[in-house]
Amino acid sequence: MRRSFFPFAIALLVATERDALADGATQKPAPFVTFDLGVVTSLPIMVAGVQGVLEGPFGLQVRGDLGWLGSPYVEAIDGFLSTVGAYGSGATADATSNLIRAGVSNSLTARASAGWRPLPSRGFEVYGGYTLNALGGSLGAKTSVEAVTGMTFPSDDAARNVNIDSTLKSFHLGIGWRWVLAEGLVFRTSIEYLQTVASSTSLYLKGPRNNRQLPELSSATNAYLDDLYRTWVKAPVLCASVAYRF
Repeated sequence: MRRSFFPFAIALLVATERDALADGATQKPAPFVTFDLGVVTSLPIMVAGVQGVLEGPFGLQVRGDLGWLGSPYVEAIDGFLSTVGAYGSGATADATSNLIRAGVSNSLTARASAGWRPLPSRGFEVYGGYTLNALGGSLGAKTSVEAVTGMTFPSDDAARNVNIDSTLKSFHLGIGWRWVLAEGLVFRTSIEYLQTVASSTSLYLKGPRNNRQLPELSSATNAYLDDLYRTWVKAPVLCASVAYRF
């Protein structure tokens, strides 16, 4: 009985070791560095954009987003500010709404963040960084600027279009979760707090050959909108992205 047991035990040990080696060969070790590249939407500051997330040792991350703020989110921003009373009331409120819609009708959103995934086997992430919104558009009615500044345009330029450019500088802090799916797909969701801390606005008249700067009107408009942006552009941001892991 003893003699028959030892060959069986040796055979079982060899088989077990062979299976363990096979399992180890099929399991890929965790990569030292990963890079996820995909598409992202961030309500209400970016309708669609490209996002890259580089993760290194200890779960440290560097993030970058570049995208476009389109009319659906522009209307959401304007509607929110109108609802909370940021524009005041009457003609001034209507004029301010026109300025906001014109100023963000064509815009680029760029974001840079540093993050951390503290639990190696979990998808929880924290991050924070800087958001830049480069906004621009054309004002069809100059009366909007005149209503909020109390100033008038030069009479000889009354027929020209007025272009408005604004830049918003904000910080953001976020928490989120990421799922690594089959075939290298990575899905992320997060919620952020974003607050504008500075802005600048300029106006110029668009002529047939060149653009004429309007320093006094630009200064007055900038002072009005900067106070509005810094006071009221404080809001949660909801983000979702789908990426491929390289």
